[in-house]
Amino acid sequence: MDILYNNKFIVSILLGLLTAVVFYNFNKINHDKMNTIQTDDDQMYINNDNQNKDYSLYVFLGVSLMIFGILQVTQDNIDEVFTEIDVGEPPF
Repeated sequence: MDILYNNKFIVSILLGLLTAVVFYNFNKINHDKMNTIQTDDDQMYINNDNQNKDYSLYVFLGVSLMIFGILQVTQDNIDEVFTEIDVGEPPF
């Protein structure tokens, strides 16, 4: 846990990058129906009009900031739990 919280910036960047790459590569897939029998009037084209892959930068920033925020907020709670574990039972 200490490694995760001490390197929360790097962890959030790596998880955001992984999510953005998966999002970008998934949206490169052409989901149009393929013609199995070629005819003379078939036109060869590459359909790269999918606008969702343009949002991969926003996905990267959103996921990175969200993960960093979660790790930043929960770090204090984890530190309190570890101090209580080291000290012993909490006084009730």
